[in-house]
Amino acid sequence: MFENIEKPFFAMMPKYIRHYYYFKKLGNLGFPEMINLEDTNACNASCTMCPREKLNRPIGIMDFGLYKKLIDECSGRIELKEMHLNGFGESLLDEGIAEKISYAKKKGLKRVYFVTNASLLTASVAEGIIKAGLDGIKFSIYGITKESYDKIHRGLNFDVTEENIINFFKLRETLGFKRPYIKMQFISQDANRGERELFFRKWSKFINRKTGDTLLDFKIHNWADGRAYNKKMGSEKFKSCALPFFCAQVL
Repeated sequence: MFENIEKPFFAMMPKYIRHYYYFKKLGNLGFPEMINLEDTNACNASCTMCPREKLNRPIGIMDFGLYKKLIDECSGRIELKEMHLNGFGESLLDEGIAEKISYAKKKGLKRVYFVTNASLLTASVAEGIIKAGLDGIKFSIYGITKESYDKIHRGLNFDVTEENIINFFKLRETLGFKRPYIKMQFISQDANRGERELFFRKWSKFINRKTGDTLLDFKIHNWADGRAYNKKMGSEKFKSCALPFFCAQVL
């Protein structure tokens, strides 16, 4: 159906049409819609659901020169919709993250975004990434109580993290920014079983739908040879991950 359509024109089509083409026709744009650029694979936590023991690459932070080269290659590509500056690490361990966000935005990249556990999100760091032009941020905090949080996010401090997130919401409003939009993500697991509704009730007081804030409920999985979290339920059917059809991971 789309074989003869010019790629730039196709890239501007609605998402559902593009994804129909990917999944049903096995087509591609020749360039990813989304790039997960792993700025660092270092982490300050040992969260129970994260299989970091499988990480066998050297630990470090991406050199700014290499980062600029990669961003320059992505600049001007109409196919690219999102640039995620995260991977197997904690993005805020990179003290230069605000400068990297700013560079990507100056190069015209849309929707620059990253995921964080928020443990290092001090007031100065928060102001820096907001003013740098960050489009979106997702906070991974899976315990609504100190007890469940400490069981899951080993090595982090519940009170500090919670305060950092609340202050981030307030700072965005104080500065008068509509970005970044904020995603609050909950992942059900043994240590927080039964806390989902409490999580949604608590954080719904802070989110602003007008800026694109959302509450997420994500199912834990063992894709890509992670830990065996999920027990088989009598079916041998597998659900394929959609990301390889439109996303590239840069390590």
